[in-house]
Amino acid sequence: MKKFLLLIALCGTSSLIFAQDLGKMLVSGSLGYNQHKNESGQNVNIPVKTSNLDVSPKIAFFTSPNLALGISAGYNRNVYKAATRVYSSTEDFEIVDYKGINNQYSVGPFVRLYKPVANKFAFFGQGSTLYEYSKSKNDLALSEPTIHKGGRIDIAPGLVFFPSNIIGIELTMGSFGYSTLKSGNENSGNYQKNSNFYSGFNLSNSTLGISFYLGRTASE
Repeated sequence: MKKFLLLIALCGTSSLIFAQDLGKMLVSGSLGYNQHKNESGQNVNIPVKTSNLDVSPKIAFFTSPNLALGISAGYNRNVYKAATRVYSSTEDFEIVDYKGINNQYSVGPFVRLYKPVANKFAFFGQGSTLYEYSKSKNDLALSEPTIHKGGRIDIAPGLVFFPSNIIGIELTMGSFGYSTLKSGNENSGNYQKNSNFYSGFNLSNSTLGISFYLGRTASE
């Protein structure tokens, strides 16, 4: 019994030492760009070209050994070029090329609570709120700009591994939360509201990334 209590005390001491070594500031983010060309699709043999730029920085400060408060932001720009058939009668049509653009923005605070489990590992739970806004438009004559705006509350578990002093490899394993979104045409002012609870904890919803834990002292 004494050995068992001693083992618990040593584990608790080890966790406390590690908890004091998470650093002073957390910095992470992602930058991605991809381009895709599809020769098939809804209109056969009419090429569709899409490019997508995604930027999402994140910064947080540790207010206690296991607690970090921060803010995250995001920007996504999607540009596509396509062609469609415009019918002048039941049988006659012409091929019309057009370009579409969608700009999406998001910003909001988040909080992270860590639970050290070993010298180089820690579990964390992250709660965040986001305000989201996007505007879609294309240069077809009858097309009106479409606005999407709303917010979400999200909770996500994760695991961080420290291969070096300041680098953390983070695995998030899905999330659950609540979102509300209004969508409609900018010129008409008519919007439709959609709200829903969501959850997803599987491999397809997992993400792997790298963060920097600045101010963290060496721990062996």
